[in-house]
Amino acid sequence: MPDGGAPARAAQQSALSSLTHEFLTDEETGDLLDAVADADLTDPDAEGCLQGIHWTGGFASFQSYTVGSVLAAQLDDALREDIDDVDQLIRAGEFEPLHDWMTEHVHRHGQRYPADELIERATGEPLTAEYFVEYAEAKFGDPYGV
Repeated sequence: MPDGGAPARAAQQSALSSLTHEFLTDEETGDLLDAVADADLTDPDAEGCLQGIHWTGGFASFQSYTVGSVLAAQLDDALREDIDDVDQLIRAGEFEPLHDWMTEHVHRHGQRYPADELIERATGEPLTAEYFVEYAEAKFGDPYGV
């Protein structure tokens, strides 16, 4: 799908620049902006607020991070069903059981299966946001009252 070239990117940047700039200059982020200024980094407005690589390939193409987070939460749940005290293993720096589980359930298959089938084989169910929602509620529920 064509991205519309430089004029479209300029219009996208112009439309979002004021929103992004307004957010970044909010009083709550003032200390962060001062720290960036003190570090003698490039002023975010010098080249525009949206200079990240995510804006060049497609307008706000961050969805792959979301899908990756949803999948990671589901794999984590399946892994914890098979391996006892995963947190203790991680604290102890003992990653071999985790690596072995990922190798057995995911990596050894390479491209043998389409992604949706591989996910179901590895976790026992199709991709679902259920585990990510549980993770997010546990992590952010109390601190933010959600």
